[in-house]
Amino acid sequence: RLLRGDALRTAGDVAAAAHEYHVVAAATPAWDAGLAWRMGLVHYLRGDFREAERALHEAERLEPAFRGCLFWLGRTLAEQGRHDDALRMFQARWEEPGANTRVLASLVHTLAVMGRRSEALERLDQLQQQAAASRVPALNLAIAHLGLGHEDEAVTFLERAYADRAVPLYQMAVDPVYAPVRASARVRAILRGMNLDTVVATES
Repeated sequence: RLLRGDALRTAGDVAAAAHEYHVVAAATPAWDAGLAWRMGLVHYLRGDFREAERALHEAERLEPAFRGCLFWLGRTLAEQGRHDDALRMFQARWEEPGANTRVLASLVHTLAVMGRRSEALERLDQLQQQAAASRVPALNLAIAHLGLGHEDEAVTFLERAYADRAVPLYQMAVDPVYAPVRASARVRAILRGMNLDTVVATES
């Protein structure tokens, strides 16, 4: 059922994925880090940030080095307006081995939302330098530009991510980080192309 939940989640059916994870959680007295992380992610994507935070902290407690915990905790804290705490999470993740440019993009986004624009632009320059030297997923560049209020640039990168068939793009239908552009005609076209426009209507 975990694998079925994962498949449903990456297909954009977050509600059905949450159901599968809840069934597993109810039958599992002692969660492992993977289950706790999955519960945290679907709680986040459904807007239940307190439960997301609780589950992600549990995943971190169970396995301190579990990949993804710090990142999604950062996103969860940011959506609760706890930007200082979110920034600490992203910075901690960025300093760990194996951090990817999605973390750097989230640093740009958080610094910009906090009003620390010059620092955000410095991080954006760092991200763009990496993009010039190696492949940086378009979705990460979109997140950075969204934080800075560069909506047209962000949508252009979302369109590129769609053309690249980026798997994490399923999150666009429900992840609040994309809310500023979700109603635009160009983004709606992407959602229709992914059969996710009905998911937006359902979750709204």
